[in-house]
Amino acid sequence: GCSLTEVYLGLHHRLDRDTSGVILFTKTQRANPGVAALFSRHLAVKTYQALASVQSPVHSMGISKEPWTVKNYLGRLQSSGKKAKYGSVRSGGDFAHTDFKIIKRLGGVIWVEALLHTGRTHQIRVHLSEGGTPILGDLLYGEATQSVGRYQNISIPRLMLHAAHLTFPHPIHQNKISVESSLPGDFSECVIELQRGLQNRESRERK
Repeated sequence: GCSLTEVYLGLHHRLDRDTSGVILFTKTQRANPGVAALFSRHLAVKTYQALASVQSPVHSMGISKEPWTVKNYLGRLQSSGKKAKYGSVRSGGDFAHTDFKIIKRLGGVIWVEALLHTGRTHQIRVHLSEGGTPILGDLLYGEATQSVGRYQNISIPRLMLHAAHLTFPHPIHQNKISVESSLPGDFSECVIELQRGLQNRESRERK
């Protein structure tokens, strides 16, 4: 065995505090340069799933031609405090590119898949929120009516964002590595509640 002082763990990318799913660590320093290059050269393909509230019919029409893409520059809008807020900026900032597609429409909520081409802070949250579809449970970029608690009679325990899939070439031998994380229980339960509410509403409308 080895002592705790001999254990090494390197962290090269982070998830937002309430985001679930796949995260990549290194267990040896030898792997660090290759893993750092994966993210700096955008060789790591990251796919997320989210539940987002459609805030108006206009935005609902705007995302009807899915899949859709968001490309802009993101910068820090609030420069103080632990809860830094980011948004699109006209000058400066870092280029951000996300591809979206709808997995399923659940009434006023969309279950969406997001493919990241860049890894900017809060990128998916900002791109969805500025498009009129903030993620359920997002206390920073969402509306009070769909924050943590209840929304349309469903429970929202946290930010409904999940890092579902990560694919990358191994930094040493270059073999393709693909890691998938199943939807956690709270996310799945949220989907079930939304489906149940939609079915009940459709049943009442038919009567």
